[in-house]
Amino acid sequence: MASNNPAWPRYSSNRHFDNNYASVEPEEFHYRIRQPASGLRPGFHRSIQIGSGDQFREYGSLLRQPDPRRLDLRASLRDPLQQLQVRIYNQRSTLTVCLLADLTASMSFGGTGGKLRLLTEIAASIALSAFRTGDAFAFYAADTILRQELLIPPTRRSGLPWQIAGQLYHAAPAGNHARGMLAAVQRVPARTSLIFLVSDFHWPNDLLHEVLGRLSGHIVVPLVSWSAHEYVPAATFGLVAIRDLESGQRRLLLARPGLRARLTKAQHGRRSQLHRTFVSHGHEPVFFEGHYDPRQLTEYFLARG
Repeated sequence: MASNNPAWPRYSSNRHFDNNYASVEPEEFHYRIRQPASGLRPGFHRSIQIGSGDQFREYGSLLRQPDPRRLDLRASLRDPLQQLQVRIYNQRSTLTVCLLADLTASMSFGGTGGKLRLLTEIAASIALSAFRTGDAFAFYAADTILRQELLIPPTRRSGLPWQIAGQLYHAAPAGNHARGMLAAVQRVPARTSLIFLVSDFHWPNDLLHEVLGRLSGHIVVPLVSWSAHEYVPAATFGLVAIRDLESGQRRLLLARPGLRARLTKAQHGRRSQLHRTFVSHGHEPVFFEGHYDPRQLTEYFLARG
């Protein structure tokens, strides 16, 4: 949603798209979560589901777990009830990976090489990484409403990265607020999932807190998509025409060193505010400013073990 603070204008260029969106080549990153996965299917992630895994859980009666391959004679001899004991393990399980994408008007900033291109690269990369890890992937996009035509329920189809790139090529960001994200959150599976929340987060604080609060049972990774010159114009001096993409308001500013300094300070302040908000909900954000590097996400998950 457009900010009421005049120090945070979002400078726009004419929106122009070409087939670069459809020709995105997704790049994989590697992720691992701390929490046990809750999926029933065998997979990559540590879980609390009993199965054929490598994480020892406990001893149990052969009658309860009839698997003589895991019979433990020493444990059986120690059992006061003289029952045959078997080793019980936790299996590794799958996880559902969801991407919640903001498609409000501000996400069209930058034209062909702007934030929509960045969103496309991120979405295709997450879909590819989930597929290669063996996890299900779901995609939900919203502006003022949930974008039903873009919805992809949890699936393991191999062609998802290119399907999403094609869908986003035809998607037109619109709307002056992102309350449709609340409807997108309702589509997230009830089981604990890995949620990537992609937006420029030009939202009012109450909406951001509400969305994060409704995702409290999940593993949330906020991905903040910003573009160069979104806050600070490229011109160092002279008249600059600006337009807020969500409110449609236009202004004429005189670019000068003092104004650039104030706008740069406002940008840093907004970044710090967003960081504090996410951390207060237990989530560390990742900022992408005009360029997507999958290694940044790999390092993010490695740092969190």
